[in-house]
Amino acid sequence: MNRRHVTFGVASSVKDILTSAFPFTLPAHRRLVVTLHAYLDASANNPDDECIVVAGFIGTPEQWIPFSDEWKKLIVDWGLPHFHMTDFESKDEGGQGRGPYKNWTEEMRRGRLNQLLDLIDKYAIHSIATGVPMGEFKKYAALRVPHAPY
Repeated sequence: MNRRHVTFGVASSVKDILTSAFPFTLPAHRRLVVTLHAYLDASANNPDDECIVVAGFIGTPEQWIPFSDEWKKLIVDWGLPHFHMTDFESKDEGGQGRGPYKNWTEEMRRGRLNQLLDLIDKYAIHSIATGVPMGEFKKYAALRVPHAPY
């Protein structure tokens, strides 16, 4: 099998990636390429974090299209511009929600969060997550990005 060397896990082209994943020695009927879409978010908030975690959901376009339509309808019905878990979980010193969630009771918060989770389950969109020590991330990011975000 012909394997190409990939530096830092980054291939030089799509052709290199596909050749590595699906060598020409593999019969054509055994080669499969699937298009997936992902929505991800990173957890690191400041340079002192020890690890950066990226997590989110992955699925096919056939899953994402109806999911997105239903998600948007819920968000609009609740009067939100978008939903972001960090903002949703943020509370003031008195335990009251902040921003667009300020007037939501705890019962409303949990009920609406459960609606969103049920929607994810309905479309069988899968969760994914990975973590990288911050030092390793910074070394790699410095090679790829002029000003690393963390």
